[in-house]
Amino acid sequence: MADYFVLFRLPPAVVVSPVVVFPIYMAALLMDYLIISYIRLHRSSAVSSTGFFIIVIAYHILIPLSIVSTSPGLNVFFTAAPLYMAMFTASLPPNELASIRRWGYRLSTDLVDPDQGGRVRLHGLAKVFRGLFKLIFNQAIVNPYGLGDMNNDLKQILTQPWYEPQAVLYHLVLGIKAYCLLGIVDMWLGAEQALFGVRYIDIFNSPILSSSPRDFWSRRWNMVMHNTFHDKVFLKESDKSPIDKKRKATSSFWSSNNGRGLLVFILSGVLHEMIVCANSREVTLENTAFFLVHGVVVMLEANLLRKQPPAHWLTWTLCVLAHLVFISLTARLFLAPFIRYDFLSPLLATHTFLV
Repeated sequence: MADYFVLFRLPPAVVVSPVVVFPIYMAALLMDYLIISYIRLHRSSAVSSTGFFIIVIAYHILIPLSIVSTSPGLNVFFTAAPLYMAMFTASLPPNELASIRRWGYRLSTDLVDPDQGGRVRLHGLAKVFRGLFKLIFNQAIVNPYGLGDMNNDLKQILTQPWYEPQAVLYHLVLGIKAYCLLGIVDMWLGAEQALFGVRYIDIFNSPILSSSPRDFWSRRWNMVMHNTFHDKVFLKESDKSPIDKKRKATSSFWSSNNGRGLLVFILSGVLHEMIVCANSREVTLENTAFFLVHGVVVMLEANLLRKQPPAHWLTWTLCVLAHLVFISLTARLFLAPFIRYDFLSPLLATHTFLV
């Protein structure tokens, strides 16, 4: 395996049973509610609100880096899911934080689609079969023909230069494999939808058909996080408070749409870095670099190129192929830590919650 850069190494974490870790994060979740509801309901000043939010972020960073379970997969879940729930809680209006019952209801209905029209149960069954098809496709096509013998030792991929055509192809196949295995999420949500008659959002929207990085991240990949960030990061001018509008005249780059969008990618990179570090005890900055590269490219596309996907089928096809090449070339930055530390399967759980 090729040498890799390590910024620094953390001391070993305290390893305990998942049964012990679970109540720790339940307590953190309750702390999130108490702190954030206090800020929202008592309209704390900007200074005090910032201090409270720093406290929330601090313990969500310290806990997964200090205490881990014996399961790498659960460690990914315990790192990603509570932090997502904290961000979601922070995005709720005061009336939905008025009681624990209301807050719990909003958390439990986070994935419910606002549009409840159409044949909801039938659409749920379609989701189940779509997820099943992805799993079968992975087992029958991707594993035996896409990865072959490499599937038994993915670390071999890291021995090849990232720009080698064969390595680039493996990066693409691993991405397809991850997407196919996430078909289990389609099956889970589809079964609930068919059983209870409640429409849930489609978390993924055919990401392999993305015509550009912006199309991939804004319209097709992980719509849960997209929906959470969109209203908070890209507020319409009419929805901004008078204070926000006043600040615009003296705003910095980071308060602009470009800066906020890039900041989302940076935060995503840092969160993924934390997930890797919690399991490996090493900080390599590879995931941070991956999201930073994609954030810059999306920003440039938003400012310099078209706003909508191409209409002509030939142009669209060429754009899809170009995007597949781009994401396959940069995928090594994202995949390398997960392959190197032999926890690629937790990667799949990560995508359920992160940008």
